[in-house]
Amino acid sequence: MAWVSIASTHAMLACIGAPLILLLTLPVGGVPCPDPCHCTPLSPGGLKVDCSRLGLREVPALPENTSELYLQSNRLTAVAPGTFDKPRDLRRVELSNNPWVCDCQIAYLRQWLRGQELRMERKIRCSSPASAKGKRVSRVTEEQSSCRGWWSVQCQHFIRVDVLLSVAALLTLCLSACAIYIAKHLSFRVRLTNPNTLQPPPDHPRARHWKSL
Repeated sequence: MAWVSIASTHAMLACIGAPLILLLTLPVGGVPCPDPCHCTPLSPGGLKVDCSRLGLREVPALPENTSELYLQSNRLTAVAPGTFDKPRDLRRVELSNNPWVCDCQIAYLRQWLRGQELRMERKIRCSSPASAKGKRVSRVTEEQSSCRGWWSVQCQHFIRVDVLLSVAALLTLCLSACAIYIAKHLSFRVRLTNPNTLQPPPDHPRARHWKSL
C-alpha cells in the first residue's frame, strides 16, 4: 500500500498552486469579439471586426485572428502602444473620421501608419493641437505636435512586453525549482501486506529475522 506524506503534499500544492494562479491572471491573446463590435468570420480565414460608428473612445482588445478592422467614425483620439501588433495578420484598418489628438500619445499610431500601405492613410488627420490640425497623422512632426518625448511613448510597448516576459521567466524558474524540490523530498512509503512473499532462502543470514516476523 503506497501513500504520500501529508507534508510533501502540502509542499507540492504550495509550490505549484501559487504560480499557476499568477499564470492564469496574465493577459492572453485569445479574446472574444469585443463588445459592442460585430465580428464576422472571413474565408479562407481571419476575422472581420466592425467597431465603426459606435462612439468608442479607445480601441478594444482585438482577437489574434483579426484580419480586417473598422474603427471609422468614432471618438478615438489615440491608440495604445501595441494595439495593432497583437493580431497576426491584420490586412485592413479603417481609422478615418476620428478626432485624433496629435500630441505625445499619438506617437505609436504615427509610427505604425508609416510602416503600412493603407489607402485611407490620407484621411487620418489631426484634429488638434492647432499647430497640427489638418495634418496627416503619419506626417506630423514633433514641433507640430508640441511634443519632445516621442521616444518615451514609443518605448512603452517594448517595456510592457519585457515586463511580461520577465514575469513569465520568473514563474517558469519557480515551477522548475518546485519540481526539483518535490523530486528530492517527496517520499513514498511502501507497506508490504504479506512480507512472507519476499522471504530469503533458508540458508540466508537474514532468514532468522524473517521467521521472527
